[in-house]
Amino acid sequence: MEGKARVAFVPVGDGEIELIQPLDPDMPQSKFLQTRGQGIHHISLSTDNIDSEVDRMRKEGVAFAAEAPKIGAHGVKIIFTKPETTDNITVELCEESQPTE
Repeated sequence: MEGKARVAFVPVGDGEIELIQPLDPDMPQSKFLQTRGQGIHHISLSTDNIDSEVDRMRKEGVAFAAEAPKIGAHGVKIIFTKPETTDNITVELCEESQPTE
């Protein structure tokens, strides 16, 4: 997303809200805004082991937008669900990298 959007993180309690302003009309977020207007694009949930969580969710019938997690903002490992398999809500799973000793 680097260079294709303005991104701001607003701390809220133990979490944060990510605000995205797409600058590229071909970004998925731009297409979302064009078809649905402003609003919540997705909900993000943290996990300690994204790979096992993806495997578990796939067994439950959840489909993902990508085959495997990738690195997103802040160097966090992420993957998005296909909303048609999660009650029409896109869910982002996130796993922060563990510091090395």
